[in-house]
Amino acid sequence: MPRQLCDARAPLPLLPDLTVGVIGAGEITTKIHLPAMTAMNGVRIAYIADVNLNAARQAGASYGIDSLGLDGDPSSLPSTDVALLAIPVGARAPFYELFAGRGTAVFAESLLQCPAMTPIGFAAFFLTTGSRAAFNDDHLRRLMW
Repeated sequence: MPRQLCDARAPLPLLPDLTVGVIGAGEITTKIHLPAMTAMNGVRIAYIADVNLNAARQAGASYGIDSLGLDGDPSSLPSTDVALLAIPVGARAPFYELFAGRGTAVFAESLLQCPAMTPIGFAAFFLTTGSRAAFNDDHLRRLMW
């Protein structure tokens, strides 16, 4: 009889929730990202931040999430495991640098619309910092496949 390496019936160890910081409180965040993430087990949204503090407060209040204003200095944002960047592509560079330095995983969309950074340059930036990033971008998928 083969030896079992693990008992499939044994309960899985409980892992701490992943903390997520959401940057951007626009329509896509409030109608898509927040409903999806608040429904996920193992995910805790730590904050939602926006240059429009009222928008952040309204989104935060709707989902019971702390809200923060962005005053141009992203280093004041609390540390989280993951950062969701839902802000205009041209405003993301300081956030990429901050999160790469912290070792925070980043999720963003529309990477290739950023005129300041080529896909190869962007990949090199994250690879050399040892950071993690994920993108939902049809252009990126076409480049990779």
